[in-house]
Amino acid sequence: MLRLCGAKWEARFTDFFGGETRTPAYRETVNEMGEVPVLEHAGKRLSQSGVILDYLASTLKKYAWKDETERREILRWLLWDNHKLTSYVATLRFLVHFQKTGETPVTEFLRGRNLEYVRAARALGMRNGAIMFRHILPNAMVSTMTFMPFILTGAIGTLTALDFLGFGLPPGAPSLGELVAQGKANLQAPWLGISAFMVLAVMLTLLVFIGEAARDAFDPRK
Repeated sequence: MLRLCGAKWEARFTDFFGGETRTPAYRETVNEMGEVPVLEHAGKRLSQSGVILDYLASTLKKYAWKDETERREILRWLLWDNHKLTSYVATLRFLVHFQKTGETPVTEFLRGRNLEYVRAARALGMRNGAIMFRHILPNAMVSTMTFMPFILTGAIGTLTALDFLGFGLPPGAPSLGELVAQGKANLQAPWLGISAFMVLAVMLTLLVFIGEAARDAFDPRK
């Protein structure tokens, strides 16, 4: 917007992923909520892209509205972009490119609505319910089956850790965490700790293998 309007401006790099916006200095001198981008002009500091665009349009008198009705229409689309589009797309980009989790089941399901075989089924007159359960859902299940074994192993590991620390099942209840705790308390009997470790390792490994097999079985592309 600044370049389009021909304004003189200077950019300042903010190490967002390095945690600069979470430092007390940034919150005290730049933005109290740790937001980026921030526009500084005439003693004002503005955040949120919609507010910044509205301020620049009214200040620079370019790409602005003709009347209040047009301004409300512009604000409507800005708010829609900020809350309905950019926020969801930014979350998806974070999951795919930074967390490396890939597509979520929801995005897989939504993406499937525009695939060629779905449009072909619509052209043949198939009902929406049949398209969902016979075409979209089987393809979306691939990502669900991919996440399932890792969710289960994470849950088992969390429960074991809580039992080991004494925050899980009541003391004395049979659990893997209790077995690990007994192995720690009885180092003179190493078979207790070794057996707990072997049970956990075999169980978690089998869960991953079973999840991989189930994913391949439910994959309609194979």
